[in-house]
Amino acid sequence: MERIVLYAELATHVSQRAGALLLALAAAAPVDARLAQIWEVSRLQRLGGAAAVAADIAGKAVLTVSPDEARDLIWSLNSPELHHLLVHDRGWAPQRFSAWLAAALCGSLLLGNGCGGTAARPRVDDQRSVLGLERVADRDHLDLRLAGLGVGIGVGDDAAARRHPDRMAGDGGAP
Repeated sequence: MERIVLYAELATHVSQRAGALLLALAAAAPVDARLAQIWEVSRLQRLGGAAAVAADIAGKAVLTVSPDEARDLIWSLNSPELHHLLVHDRGWAPQRFSAWLAAALCGSLLLGNGCGGTAARPRVDDQRSVLGLERVADRDHLDLRLAGLGVGIGVGDDAAARRHPDRMAGDGGAP
């Protein structure tokens, strides 16, 4: 299903840009009440986004799980922790992670276990709308908003692009 593939590409892009910040929030949350609150809001926003994606997919395909389970699978597989483990700790290229995420979501959510072909399509940066997600960018910020839910995240320059330019190949490099 094309929507899952596009979502996986977008989720990977967001993790590349904001993952380190989210992991820092998670690490600081136990010792700083204000940061704990920001971390919890971020987790709830991701959960709301996952619920919207699950509802969209459920409206267009036959799910193998309940919509609530679909939401939970999308939320957990798209976690900054999992992205960090595979991309940073294990050295996966972002494109590999994106393809794996799409395959994992398709296999977990859809009757018939698949999205079909994943032919080349425009990069996430070139998409005006993906599952109701809109991208607005300037030189220093990426702002993604989930239409209708008020979910958004804005992040600045990606330090990982400077540390690992080889891993950013095909991802447009620095912002």
